[in-house]
Amino acid sequence: GGAGTRLRKIFIREIPQKQGWLPPEDDPPTVVEYFARKFNSLVSASLAAQLATAPVQLYFFGYVSIAGLAFNLIFVPLVGLCFGGLLCLTAIACCLPFLAKGLLYAPSVVWAILTLAFEVFDFSAFAVICSYLPFGCVVSYYAALVLLSDKINLKGLRFVYVLVAAACTVFGFWAATP
Repeated sequence: GGAGTRLRKIFIREIPQKQGWLPPEDDPPTVVEYFARKFNSLVSASLAAQLATAPVQLYFFGYVSIAGLAFNLIFVPLVGLCFGGLLCLTAIACCLPFLAKGLLYAPSVVWAILTLAFEVFDFSAFAVICSYLPFGCVVSYYAALVLLSDKINLKGLRFVYVLVAAACTVFGFWAATP
Protein backbone atom coordinates (compact mmCIF):
# COMPACT_ATOMS: atom_id res chain seq x y z
CA GLY A 1 0.00 0.00 0.00
CA GLY A 2 2.07 2.92 1.27
CA ALA A 3 5.24 2.54 -0.82
CA GLY A 4 3.35 1.82 -4.02
CA THR A 5 1.06 4.78 -3.48
CA ARG A 6 4.02 7.06 -2.79
CA LEU A 7 5.89 5.89 -5.91
CA ARG A 8 2.79 6.33 -8.02
CA LYS A 9 2.37 9.88 -6.70
CA ILE A 10 6.02 10.68 -7.42
CA PHE A 11 5.97 9.37 -11.00
CA ILE A 12 2.49 10.53 -11.95
CA ARG A 13 2.32 13.92 -10.24
CA GLU A 14 5.51 15.27 -8.66
CA ILE A 15 8.12 14.66 -11.40
CA PRO A 16 5.91 16.00 -14.21
CA GLN A 17 5.11 19.08 -12.10
CA LYS A 18 8.80 19.77 -11.39
CA GLN A 19 9.59 19.40 -15.11
CA GLY A 20 6.78 21.80 -15.97
CA TRP A 21 4.78 19.18 -17.87
CA LEU A 22 1.80 19.57 -15.53
CA PRO A 23 0.44 22.66 -13.84
CA PRO A 24 0.81 22.79 -10.04
CA GLU A 25 -1.95 21.20 -8.00
CA ASP A 26 -5.02 23.33 -7.48
CA ASP A 27 -5.64 25.04 -4.19
CA PRO A 28 -7.68 23.01 -1.73
CA PRO A 29 -11.41 23.42 -2.34
CA THR A 30 -13.35 25.99 -0.37
CA VAL A 31 -16.06 24.84 2.00
CA VAL A 32 -18.74 25.62 -0.60
CA GLU A 33 -16.86 23.70 -3.31
CA TYR A 34 -16.34 20.75 -0.96
CA PHE A 35 -20.03 20.46 -0.11
CA ALA A 36 -21.03 21.05 -3.74
CA ARG A 37 -18.82 18.10 -4.77
CA LYS A 38 -20.29 15.92 -2.02
CA PHE A 39 -23.83 16.87 -3.06
CA ASN A 40 -23.06 16.17 -6.73
CA SER A 41 -21.64 12.79 -5.72
CA LEU A 42 -24.76 11.99 -3.69
CA VAL A 43 -27.13 12.97 -6.51
CA SER A 44 -25.04 11.03 -9.06
CA ALA A 45 -25.06 7.88 -6.91
CA SER A 46 -28.81 8.17 -6.31
CA LEU A 47 -29.59 8.74 -9.98
CA ALA A 48 -27.30 5.86 -11.00
CA ALA A 49 -29.08 3.56 -8.53
CA GLN A 50 -32.46 4.63 -9.93
CA LEU A 51 -31.39 4.11 -13.55
CA ALA A 52 -29.75 0.79 -12.80
CA THR A 53 -32.82 -0.63 -11.06
CA ALA A 54 -35.49 0.88 -13.33
CA PRO A 55 -35.83 -2.16 -15.64
CA VAL A 56 -36.14 -4.54 -12.69
CA GLN A 57 -38.79 -2.28 -11.14
CA LEU A 58 -40.71 -2.21 -14.41
CA TYR A 59 -40.44 -5.96 -14.87
CA PHE A 60 -41.63 -6.91 -11.37
CA PHE A 61 -43.81 -3.97 -10.28
CA GLY A 62 -44.87 -2.26 -13.50
CA TYR A 63 -43.82 1.27 -12.49
CA VAL A 64 -40.86 3.46 -11.62
CA SER A 65 -41.42 5.85 -8.76
CA ILE A 66 -39.94 9.33 -8.34
CA ALA A 67 -40.16 8.76 -4.59
CA GLY A 68 -37.47 6.10 -5.02
CA LEU A 69 -35.05 8.81 -6.12
CA ALA A 70 -35.91 10.88 -3.05
CA PHE A 71 -35.45 7.87 -0.79
CA ASN A 72 -32.08 7.17 -2.44
CA LEU A 73 -31.00 10.72 -1.59
CA ILE A 74 -31.81 9.99 2.05
CA PHE A 75 -30.71 6.38 2.35
CA VAL A 76 -27.44 6.42 0.38
CA PRO A 77 -25.64 8.43 3.10
CA LEU A 78 -27.54 6.67 5.90
CA VAL A 79 -26.51 3.22 4.74
CA GLY A 80 -22.83 4.10 4.94
CA LEU A 81 -23.31 5.66 8.35
CA CYS A 82 -25.34 2.70 9.65
CA PHE A 83 -22.94 0.07 8.32
CA GLY A 84 -20.01 1.93 9.88
CA GLY A 85 -21.79 2.06 13.22
CA LEU A 86 -22.82 -1.57 13.02
CA LEU A 87 -19.26 -2.58 12.19
CA CYS A 88 -18.08 -0.73 15.30
CA LEU A 89 -20.73 -2.51 17.38
CA THR A 90 -19.55 -5.85 16.02
CA ALA A 91 -15.92 -5.04 16.86
CA ILE A 92 -16.92 -4.04 20.40
CA ALA A 93 -18.96 -7.24 20.73
CA CYS A 94 -15.89 -9.27 19.75
CA CYS A 95 -13.76 -7.51 22.36
CA LEU A 96 -16.41 -7.59 25.10
CA PRO A 97 -18.23 -10.92 24.73
CA PHE A 98 -20.44 -10.34 27.79
CA LEU A 99 -22.06 -7.40 25.87
CA ALA A 100 -22.33 -9.31 22.60
CA LYS A 101 -25.96 -10.39 22.96
CA GLY A 102 -27.21 -6.83 23.42
CA LEU A 103 -24.84 -5.24 20.91
CA LEU A 104 -25.59 -7.73 18.17
CA TYR A 105 -29.33 -7.24 18.71
CA ALA A 106 -28.93 -3.59 17.63
CA PRO A 107 -28.55 -4.34 13.89
CA SER A 108 -31.98 -5.98 13.73
CA VAL A 109 -33.51 -2.93 15.41
CA VAL A 110 -31.74 -0.54 13.03
CA TRP A 111 -32.81 -2.64 10.04
CA ALA A 112 -36.44 -2.65 11.24
CA ILE A 113 -36.41 1.14 11.60
CA LEU A 114 -34.86 1.68 8.18
CA THR A 115 -37.28 -0.63 6.40
CA LEU A 116 -40.34 0.79 8.14
CA ALA A 117 -40.51 3.64 5.65
CA PHE A 118 -40.56 1.19 2.75
CA GLU A 119 -43.34 -0.86 4.32
CA VAL A 120 -45.53 2.15 5.08
CA PHE A 121 -45.00 4.22 1.93
CA ASP A 122 -47.02 3.60 -1.26
CA PHE A 123 -44.47 4.04 -4.05
CA SER A 124 -47.07 3.66 -6.79
CA ALA A 125 -48.58 7.01 -5.77
CA PHE A 126 -45.64 8.77 -7.45
CA ALA A 127 -45.28 6.42 -10.42
CA VAL A 128 -43.72 7.77 -13.58
CA ILE A 129 -44.10 4.80 -15.92
CA CYS A 130 -46.97 2.39 -15.40
CA SER A 131 -46.32 -0.54 -17.67
CA TYR A 132 -44.70 -3.93 -17.24
CA LEU A 133 -41.44 -4.40 -19.07
CA PRO A 134 -40.86 -7.73 -20.81
CA PHE A 135 -37.90 -9.84 -19.71
CA GLY A 136 -36.17 -9.44 -23.10
CA CYS A 137 -36.20 -5.66 -22.68
CA VAL A 138 -34.59 -5.98 -19.26
CA VAL A 139 -31.86 -8.19 -20.69
CA SER A 140 -31.19 -5.89 -23.66
CA TYR A 141 -31.12 -2.82 -21.37
CA TYR A 142 -28.43 -4.39 -19.19
CA ALA A 143 -26.60 -5.59 -22.30
CA ALA A 144 -26.47 -1.97 -23.49
CA LEU A 145 -25.12 -0.90 -20.09
CA VAL A 146 -22.41 -3.56 -20.23
CA LEU A 147 -21.47 -2.50 -23.74
CA LEU A 148 -21.29 1.15 -22.65
CA SER A 149 -19.17 0.31 -19.60
CA ASP A 150 -16.10 -0.48 -21.71
CA LYS A 151 -15.61 -3.81 -19.92
CA ILE A 152 -15.54 -5.58 -23.29
CA ASN A 153 -13.15 -4.44 -26.02
CA LEU A 154 -15.36 -4.04 -29.08
CA LYS A 155 -12.81 -2.31 -31.36
CA GLY A 156 -14.98 0.51 -32.66
CA LEU A 157 -18.23 -1.45 -32.92
CA ARG A 158 -19.52 -0.40 -29.49
CA PHE A 159 -21.87 2.20 -30.99
CA VAL A 160 -23.45 -0.37 -33.31
CA TYR A 161 -23.93 -2.91 -30.51
CA VAL A 162 -25.43 -0.29 -28.21
CA LEU A 163 -27.83 0.82 -30.95
CA VAL A 164 -28.90 -2.80 -31.50
CA ALA A 165 -29.43 -3.35 -27.76
CA ALA A 166 -31.35 -0.06 -27.48
CA ALA A 167 -33.48 -0.97 -30.50
CA CYS A 168 -34.26 -4.37 -28.95
CA THR A 169 -35.28 -2.65 -25.72
CA VAL A 170 -37.55 -0.17 -27.51
CA PHE A 171 -39.03 -2.84 -29.78
CA GLY A 172 -39.68 -5.19 -26.86
CA PHE A 173 -41.37 -2.43 -24.90
CA TRP A 174 -43.42 -1.35 -27.93
CA ALA A 175 -44.44 -4.96 -28.69
CA ALA A 176 -45.57 -5.53 -25.10
CA THR A 177 -47.63 -2.34 -24.93
CA PRO A 178 -51.30 -2.99 -25.70
